[in-house]
Amino acid sequence: MIVKELLPQLTGLAIRKMKTCNYGKAASPLSYVSGNTAPALFINSAGPRMHAGREDYIKVLTDHHIYSEVQNFEWAPHSFCLYEPWFTPTVRYIDSFLNKVFPAIK
Repeated sequence: MIVKELLPQLTGLAIRKMKTCNYGKAASPLSYVSGNTAPALFINSAGPRMHAGREDYIKVLTDHHIYSEVQNFEWAPHSFCLYEPWFTPTVRYIDSFLNKVFPAIK
């Protein structure tokens, strides 16, 4: 019962802490992208929510002449890349991207 009574206070404290610490900004890849960022491959499901910030990230890469590539799977669930019929194409996209970024030395 004590926990139940304290819950509103603890929740309020947690919300105030999150607002002052700005965890969202610290967790965002946009906070760290720069001219020193590695090339990026974005493999996305169709859900727009899963694309949040992608275009902004790509813009920073493009401004610094850093290669990026986007591959989308229509009608794919969020964890699509772990299962067929998406797993094999995902591996192909990754392989193709890495071959572009790190061409074989002959």
